Amino acid sequence: MSAAQQAARHAAIHNEGGYGYNPHAAAIEQEARAKSEARIQHIIDNIGQYRAAWAAAVAKYSKAGNISMLDMPKIEAEAGVTHLEIQIIKSRMAK
Repeated sequence: MSAAQQAARHAAIHNEGGYGYNPHAAAIEQEARAKSEARIQHIIDNIGQYRAAWAAAVAKYSKAGNISMLDMPKIEAEAGVTHLEIQIIKSRMAK
């Protein structure tokens, strides 16, 4: 049984479907953090490819050097990286 299934079962039985204490929630959060860290490390390891893809996507959607925030989801989808991930990586590389 996965951690998510265990958490749902615990909530249904012990918390009557509510959001009280759940010992399985920590496992879910830890798994999510590990996946996020692995994703960030993958981007850092392949930063050249992601930079080129981001620059190409921004160039495609820019109008007179400006991009619309409405185009941001399209840019992120084409580049394969989100703006938030870029900010996280920039902050880590600045240290």
